[in-house]
Amino acid sequence: MEIDLGGIACTLERVGGSHASDAVVVYVKEEKILFLGDCIYADIYAKNRNYKIDETIRLLDRLAVFDAETYILSHGQPISKQEFIQEATMLRAIAALTDRLKGNIPNVTEAYKQSVERDLTEDELQVIDEFAMGCFF
Repeated sequence: MEIDLGGIACTLERVGGSHASDAVVVYVKEEKILFLGDCIYADIYAKNRNYKIDETIRLLDRLAVFDAETYILSHGQPISKQEFIQEATMLRAIAALTDRLKGNIPNVTEAYKQSVERDLTEDELQVIDEFAMGCFF
């Protein structure tokens, strides 16, 4: 759906994702801003917080088509395109490792740590756990 606000148009697109199957983003083409809301977050409503691998990859593929320079997440400050690319790259890498290693948290953790050549952040460790939970539930 597109909404004309008088010189600025907002495109609303349903993108889905693990957080909510009906997640919608808002893209302001003239400003190159993409409002993501909660769409890139894990499913917090399940018994165990989780990311589903296929849903996350589909979501990231859909978000990649927007020509945005600024991304607005619902829980934080606006981030740049480069910061969003880093986040998406991390999600894709952990999803691939989780799939390949069948959700084995210690193996995924070690493999991801080797790939980034540093200790992992608390956020990365949480994402690994959430992808593993998505394999089992």
